[in-house]
Amino acid sequence: MRQQIESLEHRRSVLSSTLLSSQNTLARIQRANTRSHPSAANALAIVEKQQRHNLENLHRTCAGVTAFRVKDPDPYAVDNGRILGVRIEVSVKGRFAVPYFLLLNRPSSESETLRIHKHTIPPTSSRTSIVSYGRFGRN
Repeated sequence: MRQQIESLEHRRSVLSSTLLSSQNTLARIQRANTRSHPSAANALAIVEKQQRHNLENLHRTCAGVTAFRVKDPDPYAVDNGRILGVRIEVSVKGRFAVPYFLLLNRPSSESETLRIHKHTIPPTSSRTSIVSYGRFGRN
């Protein structure tokens, strides 16, 4: 019974995303007066969130690599804890596998090079050359 409920919830989520991604749905919500229809304002916020999600998925599908900023919570971290994260997406048979992450930081605040802080890249020969090099940028 629980599995059937989860399946129905997933189906509802997929159908909601599909409806909210529709340009016709967006046009109808935008035409609605948000003052006389408070639910229209809420629906518009949901549609905008879905559009951002769709755009992110499009970037992930086309690019395969995404960069983002991370803050190291360690108060003694180098360069005030600033870390550049790189997410590497791998698609297998049309589905995303678990992404690989590469976290890069500067050895010091003055440095222009980046070094590998942490990573989730599995031990393979191609990774060995990246990790053994370990520094990116101008020397």
